[in-house]
Amino acid sequence: MRMIKMPRVWQNRAFRYFFFGNGVSLFGFGIHFIAVAWIVLDRTGSEMAVAKLFTLAHLPGLVVALYGGVIIDRVNRKHLLIFLDLFRGVSVLSVPIAFWAGYDQLWIVYVMEFLVGTGHSIFWSSANAFVQEVVNEKNIMQANSFISASYQTGSLAGSAAGGFFIAAFGPVAVLLLDSATYFFSAIMLWQVDYTPTPTESKTKTGWQNFRDGLSLIREKYSVFLYMFMVIMADVAIWGGMTILTVSYSNNILGTGAQGFGLMDGFYGLGALIASWMVLSFFGRWQRSTILLVCYGIAASTTFLLPVMPLLKIAILLHFFMGLGNNSARILTRTIFMEKIP
Repeated sequence: MRMIKMPRVWQNRAFRYFFFGNGVSLFGFGIHFIAVAWIVLDRTGSEMAVAKLFTLAHLPGLVVALYGGVIIDRVNRKHLLIFLDLFRGVSVLSVPIAFWAGYDQLWIVYVMEFLVGTGHSIFWSSANAFVQEVVNEKNIMQANSFISASYQTGSLAGSAAGGFFIAAFGPVAVLLLDSATYFFSAIMLWQVDYTPTPTESKTKTGWQNFRDGLSLIREKYSVFLYMFMVIMADVAIWGGMTILTVSYSNNILGTGAQGFGLMDGFYGLGALIASWMVLSFFGRWQRSTILLVCYGIAASTTFLLPVMPLLKIAILLHFFMGLGNNSARILTRTIFMEKIP
């Protein structure tokens, strides 16, 4: 009887602790967007107010994209990740505390969302650099697939459960669970034995690092194209599609938070399957072919959604949307790590 061989990257203790802690915090991430969207929608009845909320969450990413690397390269990445987990946990926790103390003002939710969005942006940039540092180069593709699997498993479970938790306990109470997941992630990261790798960028000024980044884009133009694809896909999914799905579930399907949770959950299920499926295609097909097929699937499902306004069909379309988008996401991020030192 053959024993199942443990994946090479799974033998890495630092990666295992990061994986488990991050997976739990991503459960909170899956709950988070449903909870805050329904707080705002319940109090304003306006999808435009929800759109403004998610815009605030994504604005910090624009600044981090330009200058985040300067911070990440100058500090201990383990300590930075722990700080960002605690920062996000406290930021989320501030909303239920304020609301239950009688300060139930929407501006508190908007400020919290901006702070959490800032934490998310720096965390994921730092996490990518951290994983690249602790994982052997030969195992990067495998590590990316596992991270993507945890991302989708956590957010899938959070999204699927979020609608039912909100119906049972209310969105403000659900944020308590969201904040607790970040504290758990910080505890897991604290267990990691980590020695920072000296980098040349620590001796350079922020302006020099910025110029080096522009030079890299000029030398490797394909890096810019891949970066543009990743940014546009993330904006489409976490910006436009999230906002539209809230409105689609509430106004078109009439299914409220539970319908949103199911669609978001099946998107996560498709993305989870993609985390394993992409490994079988990687190396067999040309990368450009894989990207065209994946983005083609995602675009087709998006086009069909408004044409077929039924919950069962919408759930199925979200599944294939997640399958296509996440396959492309894993591939493009792996290419980044290969091309950028």
